[in-house]
Amino acid sequence: MKKRDGTVRAAGFRAVMFAGLAALGPSLGGCEISDKDIEFISVTEVRQLQQRAEKEPKEVLLIDPRGVAAYRRSHLPAAINLELRPDMEERGVDPRWKGYDNIVVYGDNPGSASARAMTKRLMLVGYDDVRLFAGGLEEWVSMQYPVEGEEAGK
Repeated sequence: MKKRDGTVRAAGFRAVMFAGLAALGPSLGGCEISDKDIEFISVTEVRQLQQRAEKEPKEVLLIDPRGVAAYRRSHLPAAINLELRPDMEERGVDPRWKGYDNIVVYGDNPGSASARAMTKRLMLVGYDDVRLFAGGLEEWVSMQYPVEGEEAGK
């Protein structure tokens, strides 16, 4: 998998690592991902990825973990709504999302606990190149970038 610095990472390394740690289970006290492990992405970088995705569909997967009602009202273009579920670790990596170069999670704003939790859960499950767009929908709208949903264009 291609890293942001242009080097190549062995595909699935993180997934193999987490699977191995999970197999060790209680002997390691569990595998934890903390806020310190989260990589952040700026509003400008998200916009650039989104624009490149118009030509290269697997460039970025945007994940909105907010509730369905909030997602329907307004969300980043092409974002999918994925609420945090307790069985995500059991299900593992979803093959539909495996080929994306970047996975970006966002919420309403920097205080979005659901966006942070989703970012950490995706990393724990074994997804590569997961980053948090902490500014979220509020920063996106403040930059006057386009949104989709029932309130788009208002």
